[in-house]
Formats: sequence, C-alpha cells, structure tokens
Amino acid sequence: MKIKKIDFLIQEGNFRHAPEFENILNEVKIAVKAVVWPEGSDLFTLYPEKMANGVVPIKKEFIHVLVQQDWMLEHRMSIASRIRPGPIDAVKKLPNGKFFAVEWDTGNISSSHRALNKMAVGLLDGVLAGGILILPSRDRY
Repeated sequence: MKIKKIDFLIQEGNFRHAPEFENILNEVKIAVKAVVWPEGSDLFTLYPEKMANGVVPIKKEFIHVLVQQDWMLEHRMSIASRIRPGPIDAVKKLPNGKFFAVEWDTGNISSSHRALNKMAVGLLDGVLAGGILILPSRDRY
C-alpha cells in the first residue's frame, strides 16, 4: 500500500521535533507500505465485490510490522476522565511514560470520529503524546 498524503491536524509542543517522533513516523510508514491485498500478493488490489475486502485481513500485515517494533495492540488507556473510550488499535510506549497511538480506519465517518475522540481524550488527559489516524484515499473507501 502506498501513502498518498500526510496531514498534521495539530502540531503543538516539542514532541514533533523529537527523535522518538521521527522513529514512530518511520515505523508507521514501513507498516503501511507492508500492506498487500490479497494476502501473498506484491500489490494492493481492492475487489469490487461486496464482502471481498475485510478490514481485519487487510490491516493484518500492518499490525504484524508494528508488533515487531514493540507496539502494543488494542490498548485501553488508563485515564482520569469519566469518559472511557474503547481500545486504541496500537500504541507505543515512549521513554517519558506517555504513549503514541495509531488507529486504522476504513473511511467510515463515524469510525473516524470515534478514533479521533479516543486520541483527543488521551491527549487531554496527558496519557498520549500524539496519534496517527490512517485513512484510505477517497477512491478506496
């Protein structure tokens, strides 16, 4: 899979200049580029049939590559808020004790809002240093 565009929604503080951030961004890029479909292919090809392209099998290699780089899967944040967001697809623990989050989404607007809300709660509560939401291009979702 290729990366068409990277947009930064918020870039506050010094973390964006830290070597840890560069490492995280590189690990995520490598993981995205490792995604192929169908499994065993050298390419990424979506099939126009209904139910032919599942999110779980498509992101399988992405998750596999992150785990090899010490990312934790389906991590539920311990936060002080009364809001209890669901687990985050993958997080990496940083030297300062905070986490960096990655959510993989299909382009469904409700799912995207939930993913961003989880990350916003983590940022506001000081549990997350940052996060990445991976979305398909408009023609792929």
